[in-house]
Amino acid sequence: MNRHSVTPRSWVICVSFLAVVTIFSGLLQTEAQAEPSDDEILNAVDLARGDSLGIHWNIAVVAKEGGKTTENKLMVSNRAGSFLANYIAPARVKGQKLLKSGRNMWFVKPGVSKAVPISPRQRLLGDASYGDLASTTFAVSYTPTRLDDAKGNYVFDLVAREKGQTYDRLKLWVDKDKLYGVKAEYYSLEGKLLKTATFEYKNKVSRPGGKHPNMISKMTLESGDDVTTLTYSGVTLKGVSWDLFDLSNVMEE
Repeated sequence: MNRHSVTPRSWVICVSFLAVVTIFSGLLQTEAQAEPSDDEILNAVDLARGDSLGIHWNIAVVAKEGGKTTENKLMVSNRAGSFLANYIAPARVKGQKLLKSGRNMWFVKPGVSKAVPISPRQRLLGDASYGDLASTTFAVSYTPTRLDDAKGNYVFDLVAREKGQTYDRLKLWVDKDKLYGVKAEYYSLEGKLLKTATFEYKNKVSRPGGKHPNMISKMTLESGDDVTTLTYSGVTLKGVSWDLFDLSNVMEE
C-alpha cells in the first residue's frame, strides 16, 4: 500500500473532525450574534424604569438618617425623562409640585404665581435627588463604555453626554439574563463616589408581545450609614401627553 494513501477509517475521522469544527464554529457565530449591543442592553434597562409613551405611579420616599425617619409620598406622571410629581403626603407639603420638562425643572407651590427653577441634583429627601423621580434614560443621556463582566452581569461606565444630568457619571451593573439594572454607583465628574443604589423589579405590567413584564418596584440609595428608599406602586402604563409638562398648564391648575 502507498504510504500516502488514505484508508477508509482515516477518511471517516477527517470528515467527522471537519463536521465537529463546522458545528462548533457555527455555535460560536450564533452566540456572537445573540450577544446584545450596548444600546440594546441600555434600552432594555430604561424600559424597566419607564416607558417612552408614558407611565403613572406612586412613589414613597423614605429617608433614614441619624436615627430619624422622614417620608414623602408623590403621584408621578413620567415620560422619557420628563415628569410631573404631585406631593400627596405629608400634609405640610400636600399640593406642592415638581415639574421636569426636558432639561428644565421647577418647584411649584399652591398660591404662588411664579414657579421656582431648581436643579435635578438638589436634594429631595435623604440621599434622593429630585432627578431620581425621572425615568432613567441611560441609552440617550449617557455615553457607555463596557467594562469587564462580573458574576453574570454586564458592567458599564456611563458618562453624561451633556451637563445638567442628575449624575455626571455612574457605574452600572446589568443582569445578563433579564437585562435589568441591578446596581449602580454614582460619581462626581472628579471621580468621587456619592452613593450606591440597588434596584428591585416586582411590579407587573402588560406590554405588547409580553416583553419586559417586570418594572422597577424599589430603589435603595446608601451613603455611609444613611439609607433612602423609593418604593413604586400603582404602576399604570398609559400614554402621557407632552402638554402635561408645559409649565403654563401646570401653573393654571
